Amino acid sequence: MIPCVKVGVSSSKKGHDMPLSKERIGEIAMNVLQGEMERKGLPLDRKEIRRSMHNEAKNFGCTTGEFAQFARIIYARAYESFMRELDKVIADNADDKVEGS
Repeated sequence: MIPCVKVGVSSSKKGHDMPLSKERIGEIAMNVLQGEMERKGLPLDRKEIRRSMHNEAKNFGCTTGEFAQFARIIYARAYESFMRELDKVIADNADDKVEGS
């Protein structure tokens, strides 16, 4: 579970806290959850995914369907990030030769 923190950013120009919009809070939460999920890895076992969706929905106070829709977005973003990294590896090693050939 993610710890609660005071929501606000310090404005260096005015020297006081400016509240974050709900949209910005959502963007930050998405990035935090995606990073956490990328560090933990994606469960590939269907039973584990179902159990995880039920447990996390309960933890976050939403329905399993709502959490599954949210998780789908996070998983898609993580997958796209992973594929971009693979593309970089492929491009960086395009001229590699197998040793001994």
